[in-house]
Amino acid sequence: MKKTLTQLAIATALITAPAWANAQVGAETDSDTIAVSAAVANSCIISTNPLDFGNVDVTVAANVDQTTLIEVTCTNDATYHIGLNAGINEDVGQRRMALDATNFLIYELYKDLGHTEVWGNDTGVETTLVAEIGTGSAQPHSVYGRIVTDTQNGLPAGSYTDTVTATVYY
Repeated sequence: MKKTLTQLAIATALITAPAWANAQVGAETDSDTIAVSAAVANSCIISTNPLDFGNVDVTVAANVDQTTLIEVTCTNDATYHIGLNAGINEDVGQRRMALDATNFLIYELYKDLGHTEVWGNDTGVETTLVAEIGTGSAQPHSVYGRIVTDTQNGLPAGSYTDTVTATVYY
């Protein structure tokens, strides 16, 4: 009985199978190609860290220096430039941290450890920007901040702040 049911199942499958299931692959062919493409556009991402000068004694004539990092990740071989604006409290291009509407602590941001190259945002003057070529990985860039206290000794105590926008051009 078991053998008969198995034979019946096989016969039913052969009868009801579609015609293509029994077809053989022919000897003749035709083919075409599929064009596959993609364009990788230049792309950059910038991230910043705070710059905190800590407690500043304006009664002592001294430079107060501090450093922070900007990281830029750009497509491999993408040329990019980083600019830093003058901040929200700037006055005629001079960077200032504000305590209130009348008290400002002057500072500057530099591209170099020697504090000789001011880091600007003038896209028409590339020497104020930092130029680099992307590697596809995060690239750190140091920002060197300086407060010169010798001309700012009349300021009241308090928390002085500013916001500088860092922009990557690519």
